[in-house]
Amino acid sequence: MKTILVLVDFSKAAFNAVNYAVEVAMTCKASLFLLYVCDLPVNFTQVPVSLDIDDERLNAEAELIKLKVKIHERTRGDLNIFSEVRNGNFFSEVKSFCEYVRPYIVIMGSQGTSIMEKLVLGGHAVYEMQHLPCTSLAVPCKMRFSEIKKVALAWDFQNPMDRSFIEKIGQLISDFGAELHVISVIIGEKDLLQLRIKTLKSQMEFSRLAPVFHCLEGKKTSKSIMEYVENNGFDLLVLFPGEYSLFEELIFPTHTKKLVLHCSVPIMALHP
Repeated sequence: MKTILVLVDFSKAAFNAVNYAVEVAMTCKASLFLLYVCDLPVNFTQVPVSLDIDDERLNAEAELIKLKVKIHERTRGDLNIFSEVRNGNFFSEVKSFCEYVRPYIVIMGSQGTSIMEKLVLGGHAVYEMQHLPCTSLAVPCKMRFSEIKKVALAWDFQNPMDRSFIEKIGQLISDFGAELHVISVIIGEKDLLQLRIKTLKSQMEFSRLAPVFHCLEGKKTSKSIMEYVENNGFDLLVLFPGEYSLFEELIFPTHTKKLVLHCSVPIMALHP
């Protein structure tokens, strides 16, 4: 059975992400796992700090129980719900948990005092997001779940579309019953981009997904894609992290961090 993992810090953004994750889990017929990490400071071996961590853990466990009860009542017991509190380095614990559980999707809030800010603005953000061994989804604070029917895949054609990636995006499209739209920004020769699109269409596994291609013109790739997705009724923006990809341009450069934190459409980093 698939597992949807939600990173919880009890902020407004995180609670919204939990509500969104509940609907995703119900749609995908998956179980829901709530994870809270007591992020240990560098001097966590000191006694006063240890006591604070113990208090934080007890409070987190109590809050997770309350949250599970609310979700159980909301779903009338139709959703399997699990939770865990861990102590340690935030990024290391999330990565370790993902390697052990292998969740289908990791969901987090993208605004406010949220997990996503730690991921995007933290010092080790690039390494952790690129090496998180599963797909992650950032949910805008004001986003309420509605059927995901129109999925945008931002693709720069710089990385090969291998079989594992096609299978992953195909599973996603199938689970949500959605349309797949591939969005690229034209920078340079149009003929080269059209040739790459033709090559991609010739791949039988990918052609079965019946993708619709959109070629945009613009000097700023990230801005063009964000505006197009927000203005054309897309329900989800999917990125593919690689050695070099649109994921890096959209997520990590300083001038685009705010776009991610304030984008009105959920953003998914899809790992094959």
